Amino acid sequence: MPGDINKLQKLADEFCFDDVIEDYLSNHNVDRKYADRVLGELKKWLILCTLNPVNNYTLVGPVDSLWHTFILHTRRYHEFCDKLAGRYLHHLPDIPQKIKTREFKENNKTLVLENGKLPTLPLPQSTVEGYGNLLDDLQVNFPDLWDRDIWPRINPQGSVQCEGGCCKNACGGCVGGGSCKT
Repeated sequence: MPGDINKLQKLADEFCFDDVIEDYLSNHNVDRKYADRVLGELKKWLILCTLNPVNNYTLVGPVDSLWHTFILHTRRYHEFCDKLAGRYLHHLPDIPQKIKTREFKENNKTLVLENGKLPTLPLPQSTVEGYGNLLDDLQVNFPDLWDRDIWPRINPQGSVQCEGGCCKNACGGCVGGGSCKT
């Protein structure tokens, strides 16, 4: 790994995420070992965002869920961003245009799931591309250190492919014990 990545990895590893992990564990059906693996991948993603601010890396799956948990700890998240990147790393959701329309909302009120979230739809092309760029850069910058099993696979139609009941979280990623299928 290049020197900048080593320095940033050290900064990320020194930061205390205990409160974030506790919240993540209380809201997701995973164990501490799995949550720590997801945290390791979140740190890598945030490091890449720091080093490549114009790359528009996008997330899906458990790392995205943990990042949302972290963002809710606003002061801690701001402190982390300041230490790691020297700036705030903003959340810029890529919501499919189809979901934004009044017609879609009116016609699909009955599609809301028990957890109150809309069913998984194909991801926007920009999300698929940003996620592909992320996976490529994880391979380049962390060739033997990134946990491939944490990152969901996306099929050519832009949907997460899962088997064995692994898709338990709202964004369609696999959480603990499941496996994704390409």
